[in-house]
Amino acid sequence: MANTDNRIRNVSEEKSAYKSINLAIKDSNPGDYIHIFPGIYNENIVIEKSITIIGIGLANKIVINNTSTSPNILSGDNIKLENILFEKNTPPDQVKTACIELRNGTSYIKNCTFIGNATTALWGIKETQLVMDNCKIYEEFDTGLFLENFSSIKNTSIHSTKFAGIEITDSGNAIINNNRLNKIQESGILIQKSAQGIITKNEITGSYFAGIEIRNSGTAKIIDNKITQGKQAGINIHTGGIATIEENTIQNNRSSGLVVKDKNSQATIRNNQISKNDEAGIICDLNSYGLLEQNTISLNKFSGIQITNTAYCHISNNLISGNGGGILLNNAGNCLVTENDLRGNAGGPWFIDLKSDELLVKRNNIENTQIEKN
Repeated sequence: MANTDNRIRNVSEEKSAYKSINLAIKDSNPGDYIHIFPGIYNENIVIEKSITIIGIGLANKIVINNTSTSPNILSGDNIKLENILFEKNTPPDQVKTACIELRNGTSYIKNCTFIGNATTALWGIKETQLVMDNCKIYEEFDTGLFLENFSSIKNTSIHSTKFAGIEITDSGNAIINNNRLNKIQESGILIQKSAQGIITKNEITGSYFAGIEIRNSGTAKIIDNKITQGKQAGINIHTGGIATIEENTIQNNRSSGLVVKDKNSQATIRNNQISKNDEAGIICDLNSYGLLEQNTISLNKFSGIQITNTAYCHISNNLISGNGGGILLNNAGNCLVTENDLRGNAGGPWFIDLKSDELLVKRNNIENTQIEKN
């Protein structure tokens, strides 16, 4: 792993080694490696040069324990951290800060664990870059990762944070791939304030708000995720959020599978499996827009699709079956509905109020077991 052209500096309790990580950092040159051996290092580290810090041994035995009010600071290009447990416990009478703060440059963090009581495990400030791979973030953090920068987060587990598991905000841009988020106290992944993200192949379970939330002009591609057992909706797009939602499994959430609401909120919803949710499969509400194509929407307790309050949707080539009802339109819900299979819903294929009936255009849908098309 080490380059023989660069020096290796050892940090441990042995006589020949540095006793402090910061002393080793101070004496290092760009390109050097610092090897940390098992122990508890009570310091907050500051890195301002391109070095690699690697824990040698079991990561849970190599602990950087920061109890100060200052974060660990990364400020330089090509900083690499690997195989370390970061602990940040802010005293009760002190203001909390981040465990790690990226202030400048590019950082790579791999096989690290974060525990403690802090605002976030990592704060990526604007114009920095982060690659995080195979890390673990545990309870007591307010937000798991707070990202205003460009980030790639992959193969990482985040558990029981107080707010969002991953928050991408203030024009941040992130690729979120193959992570596990469990029992997040608000949204598993939140994108807001003109930030954008590509969210793929994640497992998001038991979020207390939404598994994924896009709001306040955030935009996202949400592809091939599994979103289950949330306390509210699986995915919530609102307040001007825009999303493309494809090939996801959204099931067993206590509210609806997917919600799009509020003016300027838009979603393209295609090829998803949306089932066994405690309310509707999909809701479009309050002047939002949805394009719903080729989804399988089944076994939801309320309607498969619900369009209300002047929302507009184009609903085409979906299988909508086994729900409490097929498609519900009320309070001037406005739809073009074509080529859908609406058979086998307990309350019938349609529920349409008078305000919506005059706005509905439907053609070539299968509505009953005789395969008659309207």
